[in-house]
Amino acid sequence: MDICYAANSKANMMQKLTFIFIICMVLLTEWNLCGQTQVVGKTIALPTGEVRLKAIFASITNQTGYVFSYDSRKINDKKLVFIGKNNIFTLKTSLSEILPPDIRYKMIGKYIVLYKKPSKIIPVDKIHPKPIVVATIIPPLNTDLSDSISLKRVKAPLNSSVTELKRNRRQCSIETTYNPHLMHLSLLMGEKTFFGKASICYDYHESYHVGLGVGMNVHLTPVWGLSLDLTQYALVFGKTRKMDINTYTTELNPLVSYTLNKRFKIKFGPTVFRIKSNLMTRNANIDLGSHLGYNATIGMQILLFESK
Repeated sequence: MDICYAANSKANMMQKLTFIFIICMVLLTEWNLCGQTQVVGKTIALPTGEVRLKAIFASITNQTGYVFSYDSRKINDKKLVFIGKNNIFTLKTSLSEILPPDIRYKMIGKYIVLYKKPSKIIPVDKIHPKPIVVATIIPPLNTDLSDSISLKRVKAPLNSSVTELKRNRRQCSIETTYNPHLMHLSLLMGEKTFFGKASICYDYHESYHVGLGVGMNVHLTPVWGLSLDLTQYALVFGKTRKMDINTYTTELNPLVSYTLNKRFKIKFGPTVFRIKSNLMTRNANIDLGSHLGYNATIGMQILLFESK
């Protein structure tokens, strides 16, 4: 009877966590879309006179934080554009004013991706005996403001992926995560890819654990990624400790991460754990066995600072 009750209780807990996770994802998606809408409607000031497109892109990046990404072989960023004294526009209007008619844009994360409007398809038998495949490759922007007079230099990704910087910067973050057996508050320190982790946890039974671990981040897109960490926890004080019971918990967290902005990131996914316990007596330690299991984890990471 007790086993059935525990199974039903765990199933109900998983259903509640799944429902909370779905609500969080819907709210966060609407928040992200709302943020992009506000940026598109933001008022900016364009440089006046005859200015190259590259310099205008840099000015917009300085004012909005959005970096332009495009193929310089297909889009002429050295083209001169004349802007009069009336130079205050919204971002959406500014892009419509400065971009040629055959250029389109799309906002992806913190990037404004420029691409050429696809040309009309001409029947193959009238132009070439074989089909011609046209592919648009959009590498990240290599920003150079040597031909700009009054604009500051903008740092942009220089390699083949817009998600990687030329060198890793040291970062310090705090992370809070929740699952059915532990509630964590962690300090993460390291580079953008590899990091160390120190945690204090509450197990919902008036007992506290501390832990140390290591992990790594894998960047899939500008906003989506994977976070993998392995952490060892030990019971240090609380109700269970007063009963002369020691517990050691090992957690493996392969979590999906979604970047909301430069400082905030949410994480969710499965957690695999192993709990080993023993009873301390005056004469000996009695092994109480171990338990291997899994459950769902959700949490948030906040960037405190990043080295320059």
